[in-house]
Amino acid sequence: MIDDEPVEPGSPAYWIRQAGGDPVALRHVLGTHVPTAGLDRIPTPTLVLIGTEDDSHATADALAAALPNGRFERVPGTHFTAMTSPELTAAMVAFLAQA
Repeated sequence: MIDDEPVEPGSPAYWIRQAGGDPVALRHVLGTHVPTAGLDRIPTPTLVLIGTEDDSHATADALAAALPNGRFERVPGTHFTAMTSPELTAAMVAFLAQA
């Protein structure tokens, strides 16, 4: 991939470029297992959000499930575009209002 090549925002190539990462190292990090042992002792309400167009939500879903007060939600968009969606703000406001 050439750095001045245009890439579509939200695409894997865009994500790799934004992260400044080596694709091989980045794939290793993304595939790393994060142990959930002990998460059941964290009582803090936690909102786990992902974009509806993210390729996989298994890790986020597992994280929310491992937390006693974890909540998993999706908002429209990819990993990056979801950050600018009004639904993201609405989900966070609703979550914080319950605290």
